Amino acid sequence: MLPNLRVPGYPYSESGEFFGEGPERRHEQLTAAAFIAAKTIRIRLVLAVMVVPHRPAVLAAKMLSTIDILSGGRLVVVDMYASHDPAKAAEFNRLERLRDPSHMRSLTLAELKGLFGEAGLPEPEASFYELRDEVRNLLARSFPEPGDEAKIIELFKASAADGRLGIPVHIEGERIHYAYPVAILAAQLPAQ
Repeated sequence: MLPNLRVPGYPYSESGEFFGEGPERRHEQLTAAAFIAAKTIRIRLVLAVMVVPHRPAVLAAKMLSTIDILSGGRLVVVDMYASHDPAKAAEFNRLERLRDPSHMRSLTLAELKGLFGEAGLPEPEASFYELRDEVRNLLARSFPEPGDEAKIIELFKASAADGRLGIPVHIEGERIHYAYPVAILAAQLPAQ
């Protein structure tokens, strides 16, 4: 289930509404995923951006747990992750908080994989890709506090020289390019 993002922006328009047709044509993401999980047996379920603060954390956890149970463990986790180096992870998370003050912390790959064991699932299958873009595009869909945009640009420039963010960054003229590492993790409960 992917949101309709015909118009650039993340995840809202200036009015705060989702892009696309009226709300009568959209279903609540987790409820729809639970229905699909209950009606299917093979497809893996990957939810598009889930903004956790839209629902109480305990409710979100319970809803995701329900989907996991109904699907037999077919829920897939897709997320960016921070460097395993604590100093680089701290700097990356500082950047992300400047970019979006609601950001808490990006987990490392080991921490993301560990979530599966904590949920009683086997080691997840993993595949990877990089979310590549230019910093100017990232800033256009970010929510920095006044004055923080310059700090974000300086962090990326410094990282191009010393790798402090733990992600690939390079500069071509006036353009700053970056690549966020993204993991796709999936595990299924053993057949019973």
